[in-house]
Amino acid sequence: MDFKSENIPHNSTLLVTGGAGFIGSHVCERLLDRGFRVVCLDDLNDYYSPDWKWANLEKSRSCESFQFVRGSLLDLGLLRDLFDREAPSAVLHF
Repeated sequence: MDFKSENIPHNSTLLVTGGAGFIGSHVCERLLDRGFRVVCLDDLNDYYSPDWKWANLEKSRSCESFQFVRGSLLDLGLLRDLFDREAPSAVLHF
């Protein structure tokens, strides 16, 4: 992953939407490895197995800098709450 983060301090919070999928979950792992705090938002829909998606997050869930939020991007109230509470420096959407 070639993520240009020169302008984002490594202790910053990043919001990863769709973070439980194959690509998003690997991005979460790499961001955590680089010292970021990661908030993962995913609705765990059944397009493919939610159990498989949950398993994708196993490594990230063991990290104290990781937070999982089950919810939809369509839930404006949830998004407002997340942005107010977590104040992410960037959003990565998958």
